[in-house]
Amino acid sequence: MENFNKLIIRVVQGMTLILIVLNSLNSSAETFSISGKVYDKITNQPLIGATVVIKGTAQGAATNNSGEFEIQRIVKGYYIVKTSFFGYASVEKKLNIERSLHDLKFYLEETAYNLDNVVITGTKTAKALKDVPVITQVIGSKELKKIDAVNIKDVLEAELPGLEFSQHGYGSNLRMQGLDAKYILFLVDGERMAGETGGNIDYSRLNMDNVERIEIVKGASSSLYGSNALGGVINIITKKPENKIDLNVGSRFSAFGDKKYNASLGYGHKNIKGVTGVNISSFDGYIINDAAIDGYKSMNINQKLSYDLGKRIKLNASGGYYQKEMLPDPEFSNKAKKVRDRYYDYNARFKGDYTINDRSSLDLSYSWDQYDKYNYYILKEKERRDYQNTLQSLKLNYITELGGRNELVTGLEYSSEALMTDQFLQEGDAYKTFDFNNIVFYAQDDFQLTEKFSLLAGVRFDNHSTYGLHATPKLNLMYKLFPLNFRMGYSSGFRSPSLKELHSNWDHMGMFRIIGNPDLEPETSNYVSGSVEYAKNGFSFTVNAYYNDIKNKIDGLWDHDQDTMTYSNYDRLQILGVDADITSQLTKNIKLVLRYSFIEDRVPMDAVRLSTTSPHTAVTQFEYSFKRKNYQLSVNLNGRYIGSKDFYTSDGEDKNGNPIYSKVSYPDWMLWKLTLNQTLFNSINISTGVRNLFDYIPNKSSFNSTLTSGRTYFLGVQIDLDGLYRTGKKYLRPNK
Repeated sequence: MENFNKLIIRVVQGMTLILIVLNSLNSSAETFSISGKVYDKITNQPLIGATVVIKGTAQGAATNNSGEFEIQRIVKGYYIVKTSFFGYASVEKKLNIERSLHDLKFYLEETAYNLDNVVITGTKTAKALKDVPVITQVIGSKELKKIDAVNIKDVLEAELPGLEFSQHGYGSNLRMQGLDAKYILFLVDGERMAGETGGNIDYSRLNMDNVERIEIVKGASSSLYGSNALGGVINIITKKPENKIDLNVGSRFSAFGDKKYNASLGYGHKNIKGVTGVNISSFDGYIINDAAIDGYKSMNINQKLSYDLGKRIKLNASGGYYQKEMLPDPEFSNKAKKVRDRYYDYNARFKGDYTINDRSSLDLSYSWDQYDKYNYYILKEKERRDYQNTLQSLKLNYITELGGRNELVTGLEYSSEALMTDQFLQEGDAYKTFDFNNIVFYAQDDFQLTEKFSLLAGVRFDNHSTYGLHATPKLNLMYKLFPLNFRMGYSSGFRSPSLKELHSNWDHMGMFRIIGNPDLEPETSNYVSGSVEYAKNGFSFTVNAYYNDIKNKIDGLWDHDQDTMTYSNYDRLQILGVDADITSQLTKNIKLVLRYSFIEDRVPMDAVRLSTTSPHTAVTQFEYSFKRKNYQLSVNLNGRYIGSKDFYTSDGEDKNGNPIYSKVSYPDWMLWKLTLNQTLFNSINISTGVRNLFDYIPNKSSFNSTLTSGRTYFLGVQIDLDGLYRTGKKYLRPNK
């Protein structure tokens, strides 16, 4: 530990020296600025959040809610300025900048796919999708609107095969690429979320109304994100504050009392910008085949602020408050008559960005998130807290370009987690609290060897307070041979045992016990993948094959009497998989998407298949779109297929101590969703549609089947009041 801390100090000293040298070399030459607007080519309406960058430099800007942008401090010379926006084809202009240029105009046209979209999750740097050696899937805000995504479950099920949500007694349970939710790291703007149940975060906290895009990286990502990223990363990137006033209100209604109301206010004055969002939801719940889907009511409030402190320094702050109360059917649950579960979350994040010069930048961030669970006693009108999870992290990140072909990322991180839960033993009137901390150094070099060949190499060192020092390296290669992109990658994964897995001692009303194991070893993995991508003339095809070998896999094992489960390491889990994706712009107005996933997971335990993962899954989308100046229409038909599966469940042991298994089979099923989305005057959005279009209901309901209630209908309205005011003012303005 002492040697590692000395290493960290030396690294900080070295990074500080580099910053001083780079800052002293910063050019003092005369500079200029460019500004203008970005429009939709068909509707002639401004595009909000479009990216404008000067190729070959780190300079760029995003358009505000009027579609305007400005880039300052540009040295005299010839440049290529590129503009891109999710779902639109990029446009480039060659400019000879000898003076400041204003009133530039860019017109973008929608496309089936755009490999120029900028992403950050796979490398922690802003790169075009086509240039990222790590396969990354992006879902933009426009796609979220077209599929009427109310929550993260809607998004992932519509877009990703190889992913399954099931309903357990504690709530939703996620599996992706054959791995449980505890191996999938969810981030909001790059920061972890506190609170979990059965390894799952509280998915209701993720408000889709304020999402700019979602970036998904499958496979081990521990070399950048550490523990819990052994199976992949899902990064929800929220909308940035923009200039001027921007007021939006909306509501949505569906079956079983499913209601949602939302409002957001964006504002800005000079260098200060902010956005405030409120989301209120409620749901009555229902019962299907003797299985209950509980109702709830919730509220989510988020605040985001930014401040430009001069030309080099940007400060950002955000915070949120969340509360949710479960409303189970009292006729189905006797407990519901007396006690309800309540959940609260409080979070705050601060970040400062310093641009050293056009090739180097530094950012420092702090994040705090606390998630609480309470029992609310209805008759006494009192709460009793039985769970509290607190996460904190402090990060220093440095990015620099070296020689024009290298982009080096280095960083330091300190993180801590504390957990109090009723699954731990009591100390007096309170439950025990356990914690740990982690000190991290990571480095990554993105090297453009030639125009066609690039290499990405990185390593992360975690010094865990319980498990000591651990290194997770990665290596990714990419080769371009237009219209093909080839990628190969290796990454090492690491997951330390959770505090629950280490310290649980929980008796569930005398029915069974869950016992932790302080002797658990961390899980490690080796992940290898290879892919080929073809994109040309409105058609793209991608196929990706991967192999994930996980050692020291942690799981709960039941004893002889099937009444006590103890967390233990067993040998290994091997996962083989293939993902395929076809996207085709059949005509100017019609787009077709087909995605398929095959998964085979192997657990060497008594030669039987214990995994509940469906080997074959697929999603499909058929979209028709129509655009005019003041009217846009999209019709989206989305289908999701889950293949049949056979697996075995443990029934204890026979009299000789041999395990007994029972075979369980589930048939395949498919659900369809039809969404009609209309936008009037670029300000009023009306979404209507049908879930479970063909009214499929399973014969039996369990953890491994869909718990759909059958066909339901929905209606939603979203109004941009500021945009509507501007449009009305334009049309009512008297002719001069």
